[in-house]
Amino acid sequence: MFKKRETLRQSLINCLESASRPLGYRDLSVMLGVSEKDLPAHIQHVAKSLRSQGRQLIVIPASCKTCGHEFDKRRKVTKPSRCPRCRSERIDPPLFTLQ
Repeated sequence: MFKKRETLRQSLINCLESASRPLGYRDLSVMLGVSEKDLPAHIQHVAKSLRSQGRQLIVIPASCKTCGHEFDKRRKVTKPSRCPRCRSERIDPPLFTLQ
């Protein structure tokens, strides 16, 4: 859960800074106490805010658990619904870290 004096986006940045490994939507959702569905919009805004500070949000792309396809050219930060190569719905979501 985030502190009362911090905004959700400030808490999101603090969680990513303090993490020892890249975090996914489920990890961030549990840490911040918000819905996973709300996080993509906040992640995109945090990426813009960090760019203006000379920092960078690193996105480790989603990948297919069945065939290993990586969604590295995808611009959206949401989890894809299915793999374009094998049509499997077993997708690992993207992970996030700060640089």
